Amino acid sequence: MHTWTEEEISILKANADLTSEEIRSRFFPDLTISNINSARRKYDCRKDRNWKPEKIERFCALYSKGGWNAVKKDPEFSDMSKKAINGAAHRYNVHSAASHPTTWTEEEKDICREWLAIPEKERPPRRELAKRIPAHSENGIKDMCRRLKTD
Repeated sequence: MHTWTEEEISILKANADLTSEEIRSRFFPDLTISNINSARRKYDCRKDRNWKPEKIERFCALYSKGGWNAVKKDPEFSDMSKKAINGAAHRYNVHSAASHPTTWTEEEKDICREWLAIPEKERPPRRELAKRIPAHSENGIKDMCRRLKTD
């Protein structure tokens, strides 16, 4: 276990914008990435992740319209990974309409009702129903059928 000196902690803080790999290669080649990450957490030597309200608003607007792909195309967020974008979406509680349609049309519900009206043994498989309702996943269709069955 490495005992960190004040000078080493100062180096970590001064280079918070670098990745742990870059810090290791430039300053601490004898330490592991795990050592550096632990110290960055312990001594709060990570880059500032607090976004200004304008940036949050822009991010949320982009994500809600087109998901991580729309965010990635924006120059302000182009350096973020898919994982980082989805993490930020979770942090700001924003959902993408592109990947998860949130509303069902009456026509889509009617297709489910027609399918439910067919006797269970004669019903085609649910994936056949899914082909008729491409805007929703098979699990989403299954959930809607369950809700319509209890209505």
